[in-house]
Amino acid sequence: MFLLCSGMPGTVLPDRVQRLKDWISMPSNHLMVAHCRDCGHRAALPVALLLRRFGTGAPVDRVMETLACSACQGRTIEVRSTRLCDPGCARQRG
Repeated sequence: MFLLCSGMPGTVLPDRVQRLKDWISMPSNHLMVAHCRDCGHRAALPVALLLRRFGTGAPVDRVMETLACSACQGRTIEVRSTRLCDPGCARQRG
């Protein structure tokens, strides 16, 4: 199935832009992780801090442009959603 758009080619529809408010409805067993493509450093992304700083209507692309890696100060940050294991999961056992 294809989505037909009446806008100009290359334009993004306002209702298709991912915003920080979309991260509020993330399930509680998911964690947003920032991954630096320069050095490979990974860290949990403080979504509550980003919401306070930029507001709920801020586009995620614009917010990611302001982030820098704490290890190498690189600007090529990639965001991933990671699912946390449930308590008692076999992967958590030593």
